[in-house]
Amino acid sequence: MISIFDDEGNRLEMTWNGINFNSPTLGRMEVPTGLRVDNVGFSTPTNFHSEVINDLIKNGGGLELYNPLVGTRVLNLRGSIRAEKESALQSQIVTMQRKFHPLYLQSVLGLNHAGTLTWPPPAGLPNWVRAHPITFTRCMPRSIDQASHADGLFELQYHPLPLQLPDPIRADVQQGYGADFEAQFLLADGGRSFDQTEKTLVGDGTVTWVWGQAPVWPVIELTVSGAGSATCTITTTQGHMATALVLDLSALSASDTVSVDTRTHTIYVNNIYNMSVFASGEYPVLRGNGATTVAWTNTTNITSSTNLLRYRESDYI
Repeated sequence: MISIFDDEGNRLEMTWNGINFNSPTLGRMEVPTGLRVDNVGFSTPTNFHSEVINDLIKNGGGLELYNPLVGTRVLNLRGSIRAEKESALQSQIVTMQRKFHPLYLQSVLGLNHAGTLTWPPPAGLPNWVRAHPITFTRCMPRSIDQASHADGLFELQYHPLPLQLPDPIRADVQQGYGADFEAQFLLADGGRSFDQTEKTLVGDGTVTWVWGQAPVWPVIELTVSGAGSATCTITTTQGHMATALVLDLSALSASDTVSVDTRTHTIYVNNIYNMSVFASGEYPVLRGNGATTVAWTNTTNITSSTNLLRYRESDYI
């Protein structure tokens, strides 16, 4: 869940695509300019794919480019826009509508003519949400991670697709000018939240979740100084569950790079799609609620400290 206020009643920022939906300056006695969220809600549409996805593709005016993979929750943000002057209010409304427009999103998301994103993406996220998550703060029990989150505030993000253009309605306010808005987003990954900070594990080691309970798909990266092993293997183990991914690096040359997106089961060599590197095995998953051990074997000519996993901690709330 998204927290609107901290324990002292201060507003917590909530941003998407350059829009701050919950400016910390709002709520004071003076007349500020900005947005504030008054209510956060979630819903699950009935017959989700036929009623929501198909309508988006048919009538979205460009939304078909995003090709949603999975989504089972809709995030509803209801709030108001405040401004000291009429012109400032209109500017805020126009900016919000422009940034929700599908053609604008297509340009800022970095889509090429094939409708795919340029590499590399953030770790393990669906194509259409990689560039612009909703960032927010969640107040959690301080006992979860007293060392790095002593204030109980966790900086998290959702991965959304906007469902419609907001149409703010003018509202009477005591000071200045105002309008009420509602913004709706389709959330990927079943509405799971992710850590804003991407974590990296270099070489062998252990991945331990601090607060998350959900499995995530890491991005695997490496660079070689010459032809590598035909059986380079990345093994992940958690309890009785284990996976082993085998890569054939024997045809590579010095300075070649390899990136493996374990979510989409795609491999890139020097940023070019190239599945010939895949030899056998399973793509690894980092599972929450416990420690996952990662081990590399047959690492001939892999440049020191370039073999790594990138990932973001995740949970179902």
